Amino acid sequence: MKDLLANKYVKWALGITGVLSVLVLIVGSFFNSMDVDSAIILVEMERIAEGYIPYKTMHLNYPPLWFYINVALKWLFHVPYGCYPFYLAVHWLYAIGCASCLYYISRKWGASKYISAFVAWLFFVVSHWPQGNVVLFEIPSIFWGLLAISLFLKWKDSHPAWQIIVGALACCSFLTKQFGAGFLLLVLWLIVTSTSENKWKQMGYYLLGYCIPLLVCLACWGTDIYQSILFNGYGTDVMDAYWGRETTFVSKLVRLWDNLFAFANRIAPLTYAALVLLPIILKQGKWREVLLCFFGIGGFSLQYFFVHGGLNHYMLYMIPFALLLIPIILTLDLNKYVRWGVYLVIGWTAILGIYSAYHNRVWKIYLHDGKRDYENQWNFGKQIADIVQDGETVFIPHGGTCYVYYTANLYPSCMAEIGYGVGPMELDIEHAAKWVANTDYVIHFTRKMMYDLYQGKDFEYFYNDSIQQYVDQFPSDTFGTAVVLHYLNRPKLEND
Repeated sequence: MKDLLANKYVKWALGITGVLSVLVLIVGSFFNSMDVDSAIILVEMERIAEGYIPYKTMHLNYPPLWFYINVALKWLFHVPYGCYPFYLAVHWLYAIGCASCLYYISRKWGASKYISAFVAWLFFVVSHWPQGNVVLFEIPSIFWGLLAISLFLKWKDSHPAWQIIVGALACCSFLTKQFGAGFLLLVLWLIVTSTSENKWKQMGYYLLGYCIPLLVCLACWGTDIYQSILFNGYGTDVMDAYWGRETTFVSKLVRLWDNLFAFANRIAPLTYAALVLLPIILKQGKWREVLLCFFGIGGFSLQYFFVHGGLNHYMLYMIPFALLLIPIILTLDLNKYVRWGVYLVIGWTAILGIYSAYHNRVWKIYLHDGKRDYENQWNFGKQIADIVQDGETVFIPHGGTCYVYYTANLYPSCMAEIGYGVGPMELDIEHAAKWVANTDYVIHFTRKMMYDLYQGKDFEYFYNDSIQQYVDQFPSDTFGTAVVLHYLNRPKLEND
């Protein structure tokens, strides 16, 4: 294997193939439809750019960093409204940053540049299909966390004050998305288990650095920011209770285990190899590294106490730590049979990622089924924008059509209290009723579409029969066979 990789033609071939395969994924994503969550956070960003203040004049369930970075980029480069490709390109810069950090960490852990490059490449492939291909908070949040780990490894033997920067960067992960708080403890683990004589000073500087951005946010927004992002009620409990599901600690623990197994089985089978080899890993002195990886996977799985999960963006936080098991395992002293077994498991992980990224995304969606969806999203947005006048407000209860908030540049009626709240983990019946009572329009799926999408279940349970009956009293237009626009700013229909 080493002799093969030493051949310059093989190295060039592998390098070019790796770069081109990543470019296919990046370029292909620009032919994808816009994710609903992407549309919502982008329209919220546009409102902030207009002057709305998060947590005060505009309700926001998320930390502010991602929004203000993009507002700054919008002003710096004079980006017009609705330029989704620009923000997708920025998203890919974050992804490249994540891959670069994984390469650096792998090298610091003793892996060769070929293994490290493979880990970086595999990150693009494996993370692409669980929504790593759209504009969301996870990839930027992961970037800040991995950058903090990388810089700790770089500066662990330098003056302890450098850890102020590490702490601030780790905090940036939390200030991008709440779940990024996990990096606070992961970097602390590295500090506490380091062999540095100054590790306790490093810890103090690190915690100081972490607190500085938090205090800046407190000075800017007061306690409103922490009330909004930490105690906003986001989660599945209300929805599950409506459906009659258990919401006990045990039921959530079962959900966590189910998602962990789904992650290991479908995304990162190499975690099983690491578990089997754990005694050897510990014996050969790589306990700090492997426990960091398991803490990363297990710690970020705690998300599933708040969300249902599935093979989606919630698993993105766990992927880097599964991939970092590769440099640990491949730098072990193993006999040839075990090593070939390890190669097979890592190869199977790569095959699953390649199939999902290139078949399920590039081939099925970018080139075929979804190649006109993005264009259709903007065309429908233009239709709605031609109807809704300046100063008028809209309520969209069904997540599948919420992209119209962005493509039609729409405003909600209760901006300060509800904002662009979307979906059953953010809205409840009380808020939906208030929104409907104060809005000019309601856009929703037809009942048949809802039945077809969710097999008869009311996924958006908050849009209940009582609210629907009220909305049905007003004139409406139907677009195609799926979407209805109700005019609540017109007189009610007369009963026959």
